[in-house]
Amino acid sequence: MIGFMGTDIHGFIEVRNSYVDSSEPDDDEPFFRWHPAIPLDHVHNDRSYAAFGCLFGVRGRAFEPLAAQRGFPQDASRAVTRAYERERPDSHSPSWISWSELE
Repeated sequence: MIGFMGTDIHGFIEVRNSYVDSSEPDDDEPFFRWHPAIPLDHVHNDRSYAAFGCLFGVRGRAFEPLAAQRGFPQDASRAVTRAYERERPDSHSPSWISWSELE
């Protein structure tokens, strides 16, 4: 018998504005950078291989992916970077997409 492991998307919705993130008190550039707004699993906590394929080219490749293999964003917030570093050993295919691309 052959078993298959499931694929999940882990990530955050981030916003870029002048909000000061007080959770990073040593931040030398608190303005006009990315801030974590909400983890994706608070918005959608299910698997959709069609969406995974359409967005990032992981599973379900019936579509030309919108944002495949972009890598981890270098300007991500510190909080999101720490979360990624914790999950990195069990992760693959980091990428990102902007709201304007989703629209």
